[in-house]
Amino acid sequence: LYASWVIGFLVREHSTPRRVRTNWPLAVYMGFVTLSTLNAIDVELSQFELFLLAQAFLVHVYIASFLRTRQDILFAVALVFVGVILEAIMALPSVAMGRSVAIAGTVSQFEPDSGRASGTLGSPILLASYLALLLAPCAGLMLAKVSRGLKALAVVAFVFGVITLIFTQSRGAWISFTLSMTFLGLAAWWRGYISLRVPILTALAVLLLVVPFASLIENRITGAKLTVRAADEN
Repeated sequence: LYASWVIGFLVREHSTPRRVRTNWPLAVYMGFVTLSTLNAIDVELSQFELFLLAQAFLVHVYIASFLRTRQDILFAVALVFVGVILEAIMALPSVAMGRSVAIAGTVSQFEPDSGRASGTLGSPILLASYLALLLAPCAGLMLAKVSRGLKALAVVAFVFGVITLIFTQSRGAWISFTLSMTFLGLAAWWRGYISLRVPILTALAVLLLVVPFASLIENRITGAKLTVRAADEN
């Protein structure tokens, strides 16, 4: 995003840079987080978390400062969906092979003991949180009045994202995804954007998508119940 803005600024004549809108409370928080890494037990992990936080901060600043038109926002959303697809493409081969794999110089991590995919984020929880956060916007864009190409991109990101989310085996992310999709469907129906059959058909499509992985989901949920029961007995 920043590269496209810099290139556009350089090629346009007599252009003046737009004022950068900085969120100072968030910037101060970033400063304290950076200082906290000096006393971290796991320095590498703390730097990894700091890098992700810095990425989110820069995206926030970019959106607040440079996005002005509908096309600007759709361009940013398209890049986010491309990121979902790329993360899924990185994570799924490790699931198929049952081990961590190196793809294009980047390691896609997999936990053989638990069978959980971590992708390039290093943790199944982080990957699940990332996907659960973005799958609802993918579904929402399918209902929006946008180009067919962008809708197709949203569909691909949604399908790949749901499959990858299943293999993270994060029950919390599964619940978050289910609730977000439910609220999205009900809100769209309540406002008259869609008929009631659309969220129903969408729910059926998601169910058909997860049917091949029903045993994995059942084992994950059943395993959780057995763990809770054993803890209660002890």
